[in-house]
Amino acid sequence: MRKIALLLVIFLLLSQTAFAVETENSVRIAIIDTGISTQALGSGQIAQGKNYILPNEDTEDKINHGTAIASLIIGKSDRDLKGSYPEATLLPLVYISLDGKSLVKGNAEMIAQIIYDAVDVFSCRVINLSAGVLIDSKELKAACEYAETKGVVIVAAVGNDFQEAPLNIYFPAAYDTVIGVGALDESGEVSGFSQRNSSVSLVTIGEDLWVARASGRMTHVSGTSYASAFVSAAAARLLQVNPNLSPEDVRSILYKTATDLGEVGYDLESGYGGLNTQKALEYTKNYHGFHISIWDFDTLDRIFPLRLISGISITKFLPNLTITESLKNILVEAGLFIE
Repeated sequence: MRKIALLLVIFLLLSQTAFAVETENSVRIAIIDTGISTQALGSGQIAQGKNYILPNEDTEDKINHGTAIASLIIGKSDRDLKGSYPEATLLPLVYISLDGKSLVKGNAEMIAQIIYDAVDVFSCRVINLSAGVLIDSKELKAACEYAETKGVVIVAAVGNDFQEAPLNIYFPAAYDTVIGVGALDESGEVSGFSQRNSSVSLVTIGEDLWVARASGRMTHVSGTSYASAFVSAAAARLLQVNPNLSPEDVRSILYKTATDLGEVGYDLESGYGGLNTQKALEYTKNYHGFHISIWDFDTLDRIFPLRLISGISITKFLPNLTITESLKNILVEAGLFIE
């Protein structure tokens, strides 16, 4: 089980990491997938992306998968499909497609490069990766860690192989800096196909979903890929409310506000629980994440006697956890808060 960063310990703000603020009207979400069909969804909210697997071709979807993901996020009004974040700007980055009748697919190194470009070239704040690889690639891990430092949230599917290959663990969903998403059925139970392991951070509806195909027609689909779209949309909506949230803040809010399922607390089947976007949005409106410098031991010495933090030693201090606004006010009054 991945180590849970429970925010039981309270910390003081001394240095706050700055992340790029979205300057457009909506948050950009990179869709690393099969492309997005503008025939199906129009071009108004589809930004110019890039085809990595077939560099001489555009980003139009030949397989349907990326378009289905996109339709769950921005919707399709002419077929009464309401998106989970209709205002989003989507960026298609193609790593799997058809070359004639042959399926061509990128490897972990290609996905890593796409992540770097989603951050540095295309200025995305959220990356949706409704796929994964079974090998823990150092290049892929490094790319995810880089995105974290640049304020970009990564969401990835945990996989659909539980019944055939229950031991499969997919990357990047298994990385701590990535939100790994499993699927729920219509009754709220974890889907039979959804992986159950330490890669699962959240679960949400992923069965019998009404989505758009590349042709513009509609169909029903199931899979953790599609569940991931809802979490990416939720993360983007939190960033629209508060663009200064770090990826750690976004994960913390989504995990804290999730509806607990299965065993109390974190479990391998449902992670931190079922996505609760509305609760997360309400929490975000009053959320202030503040960070403390790992080196400021003098301040820690002053805080400990006030009993404002506990459960951790000065010599083994964990940086970048958060405090509440109410505690911030207490610290300000005590003369211990420095902006």
